[in-house]
Amino acid sequence: MLDLNAYRRVLAVPRFPAFLGLGLLLNLPSTAAPVVLTLYSATEVRNGDFGAAGLVVALWMAGMAVGSPLQGRLMDRRGLRPIFIAATLVHAAFWGCLVVVPFPVLAVTAFVAGMFVVSGGTITRLAVSALVPEDRSHTAFALSSMLTAFSVLVAPALAVVIATQVSGTAAVLAVGAAFVLSCALLAGRRLPAEQPTAAGGGVRSVLNAKLALVFACATAVGVMTSGSDVALLATLKSVGQTAWAGAVMAVCAACSLLGGLAYGTLKRGWAPAPVVVVIGLVMLPVGIWADWRWLIFAFIPVALLVSPVFSAIAQVAGTLTPPGSRAMVMSLFGTAVMAGNAVGPPLAGLVYDHSTHQVSFVVIGVVGVLVGLLAARPLRGLIKPGSTQPAAPAEEPVSAESGK
Repeated sequence: MLDLNAYRRVLAVPRFPAFLGLGLLLNLPSTAAPVVLTLYSATEVRNGDFGAAGLVVALWMAGMAVGSPLQGRLMDRRGLRPIFIAATLVHAAFWGCLVVVPFPVLAVTAFVAGMFVVSGGTITRLAVSALVPEDRSHTAFALSSMLTAFSVLVAPALAVVIATQVSGTAAVLAVGAAFVLSCALLAGRRLPAEQPTAAGGGVRSVLNAKLALVFACATAVGVMTSGSDVALLATLKSVGQTAWAGAVMAVCAACSLLGGLAYGTLKRGWAPAPVVVVIGLVMLPVGIWADWRWLIFAFIPVALLVSPVFSAIAQVAGTLTPPGSRAMVMSLFGTAVMAGNAVGPPLAGLVYDHSTHQVSFVVIGVVGVLVGLLAARPLRGLIKPGSTQPAAPAEEPVSAESGK
């Protein structure tokens, strides 16, 4: 039986449960937004043109990728309030006017609004770094990962229900209201040590070689998890079992939550690189048999490790963070995962189109194995045996000269 006392100790940290709740509230519209934008654009603006809807979502995601490091830099310098006041106003305007603007305006403003999407996962990880004592941090990061997994499981499905059973306009207004409420509440929150600092510079002033490898691990896991969704659908389609895709994904989601729950009860966190390698190795034979029962069995070990590996990566990223740059680092962590999520589906789809579903799983698994092996030695020892915390080796940031 799992010992849940570790979670009780984390939830007893003053102010941390409030940030967890607000992070979840912010994550729900963030994960639902692409689905809502797709359905609304395709069905109520462009009369079934899903290509145009895909353009809107692509611009939204591009805005998120551009805005994330800028948000981190601003939060390091000025705290949470300025970015969330701006986000409240932008989302109120975007989602409130979305139902009356023509498609070209919708597409352009989607990019702008995307720049003001602050990830709820970034906020909860930031709260872990700022509020949770070091001996409880890996449990807190596990809790953050589980809440993110929960929002990914619930929010898109809820958005589809509202859009299809009520209307696309209702879904748009619901997502907008959730954005405005969560951003407004977070605008009134403050984390310790958020005074302006000269240390909060650009990406080059923050990034060092080990931190770059940590982010590479995050990207690799993003490639494997998002790419496996496409490979799964391709596999089931090849044998006429597409209807079982939901069952496989539901089991995976449940296992991801269970894995995160178990990981948080451990005495210490894991080194992330070996776990990335293991996920990649387990992914290699997944496509051997094209049957939904085998796929459930094959995906279980992968799913059990997803929340733990993201927790481990976030923990190590936190200990490698230069002073005054924790928001920038946590924002870059989110951007790294987003990059993997963007690369995985087209990579798996491209391989499937030119080969087989088996090869799709092999290719995305090889990505994880190679990145994990590349990062394993440089990141070795960041979590000391018998310790609950990563070691914090000193390392000079990458300079402009060394980056050339």
